Amino acid sequence: MAEGAGTEAPRLPELLAAGWRLWEEVEAGTEPSSAAPAVQDKVRRGLDALQQAAAMVAQYKQKKELENRLASMRTFVESGQADEDQMREFYLLQTQKWINISLEEIESIDQETVILRSRAPPHGTSRQVRAPLKPFILTRDAAQAKVFGAGYPGVPTMTVDDWYEQRRRQGVMPGQTGVTDDELQKKQQEKKEEEDDEEALQKARNWDDWKDTHPKGYGNRQNMG
Repeated sequence: MAEGAGTEAPRLPELLAAGWRLWEEVEAGTEPSSAAPAVQDKVRRGLDALQQAAAMVAQYKQKKELENRLASMRTFVESGQADEDQMREFYLLQTQKWINISLEEIESIDQETVILRSRAPPHGTSRQVRAPLKPFILTRDAAQAKVFGAGYPGVPTMTVDDWYEQRRRQGVMPGQTGVTDDELQKKQQEKKEEEDDEEALQKARNWDDWKDTHPKGYGNRQNMG
């Protein structure tokens, strides 16, 4: 491939010069015919092809020269004999190498894109377009998403049960039927405290009544002979 490029490279300037002369002759023609636009288009395409070929040959030469320089410097770098300037040049050449590879890949992708876009869609392969499905979300999942967020980390402001209770008090949504365990336990505790208070109050009243009807020292006089 290198030998072929070397033999073709000297002819490129001559071909370009001949192509330009042909183009100038066509442009300066005093007796244009109906075929003149077609000839001009062919000449233009020929010149473009020659320019692209010349650019490809130049890129190939630069690529081979860069690879040869890297190969000659790699031994010194890997053996530790390279100085600071040689190390710097080596890594700059490595960077340039991968830049060239990236540009070649991008150019190849662009060419492939043009080819794919120019292709006509295959016949008889049209598919029936379906209406998009509507997403559904469970009510409790929706409530949990409002409380805890949409899936990303966050600090919850309240529990799901607290949110339901808040909405019930606001009258936005119906609450649960019956009394929850927490509410039932709370009511039982309040009732017990009230009963304890009434029992303690009754004991205090009975004690006051007993003191009124039994003077101090009453029990001692009953035991006297």
